[in-house]
Amino acid sequence: MNGTNARVFCIGETVLDIIFSENQPVAARPGGSMLNTAVSLGRAGVCVDFISALGNDHAGDMVMDFLAENQVATSGILRYRDGNTSLALAFLDKQRN
Repeated sequence: MNGTNARVFCIGETVLDIIFSENQPVAARPGGSMLNTAVSLGRAGVCVDFISALGNDHAGDMVMDFLAENQVATSGILRYRDGNTSLALAFLDKQRN
């Protein structure tokens, strides 16, 4: 951003993707299209804030840690107590697609 104080704001849903292979969970990764965009921008050195809501639970903690590791500001994230962070299940086929 060439020395400016510009910031990018990404607003969107947050999920924890649970990835299955042969009907067994093999990984858990934070996801959501705007979360992925914010992480890519943070890794590229852009000042980025992510605005979302997620549960005040272990899955939410995983998401928050992941965002911090990727230089994404999280002050715009609401941690709600009445519910859990959303999960998304992904099932890989034999070719791992």
